Amino acid sequence: MDTTGEAAKGPVGLAVTTTAPSDPKDKVDPASQQDGDVQKGSVKDFQRLCVNLGLPGKLGSKTKCRKEIKNVNVNIGQFLQSKNKPQDVKFFKDKHALVKYTKKTDSFYPKDQLPKGDPLRALLKHMFG
Repeated sequence: MDTTGEAAKGPVGLAVTTTAPSDPKDKVDPASQQDGDVQKGSVKDFQRLCVNLGLPGKLGSKTKCRKEIKNVNVNIGQFLQSKNKPQDVKFFKDKHALVKYTKKTDSFYPKDQLPKGDPLRALLKHMFG
């Protein structure tokens, strides 16, 4: 809309409205959206991730949770986008199948988007070499 509040005419008479760019501080890190704000890496955060992966949620320590999580092969991006966890999560039988899917769909999740201590880091796999 222009300053008079009317829509500006674009090509072929289409109305064009502009919006201000979003403020980066308003953006939410997708990793922190994992059903209950997993960011701090507390035992409860690890247990919540276990439940979201279909694992027992009563593992008593981060170490036990991390050990179980490392055995799960999921694409982190697809996992984070799943609304109904663990039912909508695509699980892979092994790392090779996960790597193949990730390469085919070009859906790599950058390690630097997961802060140290984030339980999701336990899902990271070496894809090359």
